[in-house]
Amino acid sequence: MVAIVLLLPLFPTVSASGQGLLLDSTSLTLLGDMEVGQGDVNISIDVEAHDNNSIGSLNFTLVQGSSNVIAFENISLNLSAGEVLTVFFNISQLAVGQYTLFLQLYGDVGISSGNYTDQISQFVKRLAPANVSVGGPSTWQVTPVNLDDGQASGNISFRDGDGGWALVPVTNTGEVSWNGSIGFSVDGLNYNFQNFSVSPQSSSSANFTIPQLFENNSTILSVNLSDEITTKTIVVGPPPLSRLVLFAESNNSSPELGDDVIWTLNVSNNGEVAWSGNLICTFSNSALINSSLSIPAGANESRNITFLVRPGPLLCELQVSVRIHDDSVTSTLHVYDMDAAHFSNAGSTGISIEGTNFHVGDSFDASIIVHNGGDFLGNARLMISDSGGVSEGLNREFEVGNSLQLTATHLLLGNSGIREVSWAVISEDGLVDLNLSGKVTIDVNPSQQLSLSILSNIWDTSDGLSTNINLALSEGRSRSVQLNVGYSFEGELTTVISSNVMLSPGMRSLSFSLGQPSDADELWAQLVVSGWSASQISTLDDVIVISPPDVSPSSILGGAVPAVPSSGEEVKISYTLSNDGNDIISQGLLILRLSSTNEVLWQGSAPLVEAGGSESGEIIIQSWPEGNIVDLELEWSTGGSEIKTLKSYPSKSEIISEEFEIPWSAIIYGAVAGIVIASIARFVFVWIGEDPEERQQLKIARR
Repeated sequence: MVAIVLLLPLFPTVSASGQGLLLDSTSLTLLGDMEVGQGDVNISIDVEAHDNNSIGSLNFTLVQGSSNVIAFENISLNLSAGEVLTVFFNISQLAVGQYTLFLQLYGDVGISSGNYTDQISQFVKRLAPANVSVGGPSTWQVTPVNLDDGQASGNISFRDGDGGWALVPVTNTGEVSWNGSIGFSVDGLNYNFQNFSVSPQSSSSANFTIPQLFENNSTILSVNLSDEITTKTIVVGPPPLSRLVLFAESNNSSPELGDDVIWTLNVSNNGEVAWSGNLICTFSNSALINSSLSIPAGANESRNITFLVRPGPLLCELQVSVRIHDDSVTSTLHVYDMDAAHFSNAGSTGISIEGTNFHVGDSFDASIIVHNGGDFLGNARLMISDSGGVSEGLNREFEVGNSLQLTATHLLLGNSGIREVSWAVISEDGLVDLNLSGKVTIDVNPSQQLSLSILSNIWDTSDGLSTNINLALSEGRSRSVQLNVGYSFEGELTTVISSNVMLSPGMRSLSFSLGQPSDADELWAQLVVSGWSASQISTLDDVIVISPPDVSPSSILGGAVPAVPSSGEEVKISYTLSNDGNDIISQGLLILRLSSTNEVLWQGSAPLVEAGGSESGEIIIQSWPEGNIVDLELEWSTGGSEIKTLKSYPSKSEIISEEFEIPWSAIIYGAVAGIVIASIARFVFVWIGEDPEERQQLKIARR
């Protein structure tokens, strides 16, 4: 400790009635007080002589506790009246703790007043640094949690599959707050750190999530605090399990070949939780039952199976996909042994499969040669199964010593990829060797994509309706499809083309002529797939809206040359064909008929008529028909439409022959009658047209 005396010849600003040495309490300074850890503390205080010259001393004492003196110093004082002296005390490397500082004046001591006093006591403290530690493993609170719902499981201990929570207490014995990070790990895996703080001289709990745990006699939970590792070991027990017992019993313990037997299968669950699964029984490679079961804890279920006895093993087993107690009984086996047909492999091991490069929806043919080496004739067939379904071939009868080929066709449904295909020879009246069953692997490609689109269509009056259709088949096999093409009007379909087409992978374009529809508003095309399956994203049909050619034909019959022809004479008739539409009228057919008898007088090709144009021509009639008036009809047929034009032509009368007897009497009577009628009519018209007054005057004059 060092004491420094600084003499300041200052005059007091406040007069005191002290009359001697006094300490100015307001001048006390403490540097290093309330700082963290061991360190220096510097103290200063002003001493003033009031009113008189004063001699004395200042004692400095630092005490820990009640009596342990840590530092002491006595400073001699000799001050003139009004003189102020600043005294310094320095304490080096003061240890952490709380101390009491005593300052006491001796000698010519004045009378205390206000902030002036003869003694001062003051606490001095060096703060303890933050000091954190993790509580012992026994203080950790670990709670098992059911991860299905995130709630506490209620179990005292952890079970397989549980997660959990861990509350770990952390204590700070220091006198300042601690801020940092704390990490948590399970079984030595990477630590999961989180920010954490602890107030001075207090405890807080860090909350950690325990991930899913699995059965283990020693699972270690670790906490890392400032690289100090604290661990706790817990036991993770097995989950609650089912305990299954499968028991089978037959109604006939000594059956003969071909007898009916009934087996009763009982499944009991003596475990802690319910169990769900399947009971499967097979007999001599043939499936007998595949039944789903759901058995609560402490319950049981039964099933019956019936079959005809023949040599072979009866195997029943429970399909267990979850853990059950190790002492569970999940299968039972019974073997029938008697004289019967005996089927074995007569050729190479396994089945033969025809074809390669299979796609979903394709089928394949499988075959195997089987020999009957038993004591009796028997029947057998080949069965194929995979994830997409089951297929069976035809039963074939085997005489003793015969070898025959068994076949089956199987359709590959389901998903693409590597497919495991099971096969087995099945017999209801014979023993089947174990090597007459097995599995093969087939690579099944995705279904091929098939698409159809109508690229274009043309409908004109010359060639009618035609279309160009595009077909596309994705990579894989060549495929046969049926292509139907046609048109419709107001929903009524007309099929024009129906043809089988063999498509190779890639694109193919086909053109078709559909004739001259009388009415059509849509053009359609459709693909029909048979014997294989196209991808679900295939486009198997297409429809487009169509409209007939925009033509407006009209025709005119002109004059005759000569103008008034005679019967039998050669005559020329002119005509004009017009088109007021927007499309060309192609060449068609012109027919000139005699209207009265529909006799064809002339027939020829009609010229092409451009849109908005007209064409004229002449028709030569070699022999003009008889009659005073000849009615002619011109028919213009083009593009499915017919335009008819009528016109009457005057003709010269025929020469009357001498042999013809003229009806003179009828002519004379008719002439007289005509004269009379004409006179009467004239009289009536004249009478009606006269003025009434004029008629009255005429009437008087006649009288």
